[in-house]
Amino acid sequence: MAGLNRVQRTAMEEIRVRVVTQVLSGVAVPEIVAALKVSKQSVCSSVRKYNAGAMEALSSTKARGAKAKLDRRQMAKLTKLVVGSDPLTSWSSH
Repeated sequence: MAGLNRVQRTAMEEIRVRVVTQVLSGVAVPEIVAALKVSKQSVCSSVRKYNAGAMEALSSTKARGAKAKLDRRQMAKLTKLVVGSDPLTSWSSH
């Protein structure tokens, strides 16, 4: 799920849970696809994840990406420099 923010990942997780819940209730795959506006592949993928690890397997994972290059102290310093300063008035003309 590259490129999704936390809210979007949570929404996708909720959809996966709804998909599996409907499958377990006996709803046909084409009906799930139409009702939830997901692909057949997404339904099958969600069911495979569920079969491999129950509902916990449907949870979203933390976004992947490079590890932070700044430590907490450096981030705090950078935040202090950026937050509350107006770039239009902070720069001096040379």
